[in-house]
Amino acid sequence: MVRDLARDVLEGLGYAVTAVDRPSKAIAAAAAARFDLVVTDVVMPEMMGDAVATRLRTADPDLRVEFMSGYTARALDFELGPHDSMLHKPVRPRDLAATVRAALDS
Repeated sequence: MVRDLARDVLEGLGYAVTAVDRPSKAIAAAAAARFDLVVTDVVMPEMMGDAVATRLRTADPDLRVEFMSGYTARALDFELGPHDSMLHKPVRPRDLAATVRAALDS
């Protein structure tokens, strides 16, 4: 449901969005195309969001990642990188829009 909301909000703002339902599909999509920003949940099946970011950064070390979680980074025991930000759930559409714009502008 969060993925669908994020996709709808971002597409409504004119962004090109590739939405997938598992980390393995995100890794495959990133191998086939370059992304300016990855928006990912932190806790997911298959692997955690920070592990997905690490895998994606093997091809693009400067990849920007927007993590979404109901937990803080400290509670999850990982640190945000220099191109990362954290959006806390529940996510409001205007907060998602503002955070994505800020990440792309940085």
